[in-house]
Formats: sequence, structure tokens, C-alpha cells
Amino acid sequence: MLRVVPQTVLNEAQVTILVEDSAAMDYEKHHFLMYKLLAVEIDTPERFSATADIIIHLLDTNDNAPKFSSDYYIARIPENPPGGSNVVSVTAEDPDSGPWGDVRYSIYRSGADLFLMQPTSGIIYTQPWASLDAEVRSKYNFYVKAEDTEGKYSLAEVFVTVLDLNDHPPAFNDNFLEKTMVIGAPVKIEVFALRQIK
Repeated sequence: MLRVVPQTVLNEAQVTILVEDSAAMDYEKHHFLMYKLLAVEIDTPERFSATADIIIHLLDTNDNAPKFSSDYYIARIPENPPGGSNVVSVTAEDPDSGPWGDVRYSIYRSGADLFLMQPTSGIIYTQPWASLDAEVRSKYNFYVKAEDTEGKYSLAEVFVTVLDLNDHPPAFNDNFLEKTMVIGAPVKIEVFALRQIK
């Protein structure tokens, strides 16, 4: 991770410690690093040596984007829920410290007009005025965004299925035909329900 320059000196000299692998210096893994610097005589039979402690305190930077716990979320909700019903809760983590680790949530694109999202909790609700009818539309999908204070973000996809309920009684077909029946002949009566069959 570190390199000393120069590595060989005569009598007394100043050396510089350079960072060789900056990716390994990660505040989220270590807040500080401890090393020993070793100086050894190379052309004497005694090969005397000395050590010095080096302590490096790392400062955090906003080098991480929030990350969702899943790439997609699946929700199932019965049709005709009251407005403001809870649909699904999503979560994202940002390992950066302080305000850089604060995450705000939002719905990312159109297709989610009937839903709203609480920006700090990640809970998705139905709009107060929304009417979800499985006979009209039973599938919705959209993206949600988790964003930190500097605009680093990630996306996840949400799939919502509106479950059909038995909310329509059977109804006679309005297209009745008057027909003279012959005694003993079979008669066909059509009755259908408006409920989806899956």
C-alpha cells in the first residue's frame, strides 16, 4: 500500500512515504492505519536498525453511491385499496459518514402516477385519490432512486401486481333474444361474471 522514497540513503536523509495503492486506503474499512518504518544499516557487520511508528488517520470522502438491498422489489396489493395504502418498503445503504451517508428516495420515472414515495423512509404508498382496479390494469412497474446529498445514486425496479377480488356479482347478458320454445327442446341461457379468470 505504501512505498518509501528513496529506499537507500547515506548517513542522514529525509525520506518520503508515498501511497502506492490508493484504493486500499478505504475509510469504510479502516479509519486509521498503523505501520512501522524500519531503517537498517546495509554495509556494516553489526547491521544496526531502528524503527518508527507511522499512524495514518484517513478522512472520509463521498466515494460511495447508495445501494439498494435488492435490484428489484415485488409487491402484491388487493384491488380497490383505500388511498394512502402501504404498497412496499425499499431500503438502500450508503456507507459514507455524516451527511454523505444520508439517503433520499424518489420514484424515478413515469408509470408510477398512482403511487407516491416517502423520501426518507423508502415506503411506497398509493396516491390518496388512486383507484386500483384489476379489471382495468393489474400490473405496474417503475424505478425508484436512492440518492445522497451530492447526487450519487442507484436505481431499483418495482413490480406491483393488483390482485383481483370477487367484487362483481354474475350478470345476465343484456342481449336477450326472444324465441319461441318448443316443449322438450334444450334452452341456452348465458350468464357471465366480470371477474378476471387467471
